[in-house]
Amino acid sequence: MIFLPQPSSLSYGEGTFTIHYDSRIFLDSESPAELFSAAQLLQQEIETQTGFRPAICRRHQPVGSHLIYLTASPELSREAYTLAVTPENITICGSLESGVLYGVQTLRQMIRQAGAVLPTVLISDKPAMENRGFYHDATRGRVPTLSYLKQLADTLSFYKINQLQLYIEHSYLFDDLTEMWRDDTPLTAEDILELDRYCKGLGIDLVPSLASFGHLYKLLCTKSYAHLCELEGSASAPFSFYDRQAHHTLDITNPESLSLAKHILSEYMQLFSSKYFNLCADETFDLGKGLPAHSPRKREPPSSTPSL
Repeated sequence: MIFLPQPSSLSYGEGTFTIHYDSRIFLDSESPAELFSAAQLLQQEIETQTGFRPAICRRHQPVGSHLIYLTASPELSREAYTLAVTPENITICGSLESGVLYGVQTLRQMIRQAGAVLPTVLISDKPAMENRGFYHDATRGRVPTLSYLKQLADTLSFYKINQLQLYIEHSYLFDDLTEMWRDDTPLTAEDILELDRYCKGLGIDLVPSLASFGHLYKLLCTKSYAHLCELEGSASAPFSFYDRQAHHTLDITNPESLSLAKHILSEYMQLFSSKYFNLCADETFDLGKGLPAHSPRKREPPSSTPSL
């Protein structure tokens, strides 16, 4: 068996467990509602790979063989689980925070490789790293659809990735910035809210990531905001992939720049339940280069650092 990621502890036993037409998935009677979603994920995988669709039940003391038990334990650490496959039954015991889900994902990997006849195994597992993220560019190239992003989240959860960031420049539909996105098909507030909900159900923290200083080609090429660009005339300059990365930085000497940054950050961050925010204030290659050419103002040392 190949597992990604490799479990912390794994040992094989004798014999096999066979998924039957009458196999069922049992939830502990005191288990939280989140376990039902994990059970549905497992049910769908079994049906896809074997043709059998095991019923999902909830009972205090289930009896029988060829059964799959899902149970949550507050004693296990965050995201930890155990998976025991015996010739009689399968038992997944996981923490309340994604542990059962990760046990199900490991079992799904087994089913994809072995089908209905699974080797007996005892797995004890917990992540070696707390934050396991994937950074996806949702700006350069085609803007991904909500359905595609959900498929991406499914894949990430399958491999126990627990954080997703979408890099956004102009590919979100900001209310007051129609000049910026009118030639594109941007993600909407409803898309982000739905994706945030969907990711949460898969144990993924959807972290907002928004260009707020440099890389603002689409925004600083508009008639309304071209005057906030560090380099004068950038809006009419020839466009290339490199220029898009190397230029189009906000002029920090203009108070309007800070107001604009606050506005877009405030609108965007409210869509997410994450406690994190990636400000993306890097690669400001033009910073300080354009000021002498287009402004008589002198740079004064700030009395305090403005808060965003």
